[in-house]
Amino acid sequence: LLTCLSAPVDATRFYVNQNTGDNRRSHVVVQDSETPWRTITHALEMAHIITQGRPHVIDIAPGSYSPSSGETYPFVISQTNIYLSSQGGVTLNAERQSRILEVTVPSPDFALRNFSLINGVADRGGAVSCHSCSLRVVNSTLLGNEATEGGDAIYVADGRLQLINNIIRLNGLSGSTGAVIEVRNTFSDTSQRDVIRNNTFFRNRTASILTT
Repeated sequence: LLTCLSAPVDATRFYVNQNTGDNRRSHVVVQDSETPWRTITHALEMAHIITQGRPHVIDIAPGSYSPSSGETYPFVISQTNIYLSSQGGVTLNAERQSRILEVTVPSPDFALRNFSLINGVADRGGAVSCHSCSLRVVNSTLLGNEATEGGDAIYVADGRLQLINNIIRLNGLSGSTGAVIEVRNTFSDTSQRDVIRNNTFFRNRTASILTT
């Protein structure tokens, strides 16, 4: 999603619905919400393979998407112009098997809105790890995520974070020296700022925010 937190108007939209979806469908058919794919995992794989028509938006129907429902975590975004969109009521549950989402490409505008990110575990960034990218997380819930080396919920390295209107609770490992939200930047540019505003931090087991 773009800075305005709406999907690019000229995007190719792929629909995912775990109840009515079928991963055997073509990428053309699933551009209709009535004939979606079944898993986010398959949609992301295809969105990375198919470069024509980008940007791509993966539009996810309400439901709980987990390894038990056929998903393979972590979800990895390794190319630009690939986005995730929630219709509301979307839970990404890693079931304590891995991190939930990893953005490995220098994306200037990656955003998550109206998601629940739960039960992610990793070394850094239990729910989300973002390197050299601009990350916005808005109107979402981060619950029960852990990281052994920092960023129990979110870890951003050499990028910008905007964290607005979220519920962030029960994350972290007791006794950890890290924090729920960690931003580790090595660049000196201060023309852009990280924004952490109007969030509710509740019963987390480590410090809330750690930045450089």
